[in-house]
Amino acid sequence: MADIIAFPARDSLRIIGAQAESPHDAVVPSQLRRLRRELEVWRQAVDNLDRCIRSDPSLASLAPECDKIRDLISATAAKLESPL
Repeated sequence: MADIIAFPARDSLRIIGAQAESPHDAVVPSQLRRLRRELEVWRQAVDNLDRCIRSDPSLASLAPECDKIRDLISATAAKLESPL
């Protein structure tokens, strides 16, 4: 799980880096809710950054990095939504 969260994250996101087969084995429901909220904050931040990058031709080479971060966020969200 720790390899999925490769983007800068708050300490509370790092809790799911515990060696567990599923994030549900490492966290309780209140932590899952908090992690989902934090992922949404990250998603919005990446969307805002992406808009800035794509609007400035001199920064266009950074667009693939935003896509990679968005993929990491989506993969993490999918792990959090996986059945218990």
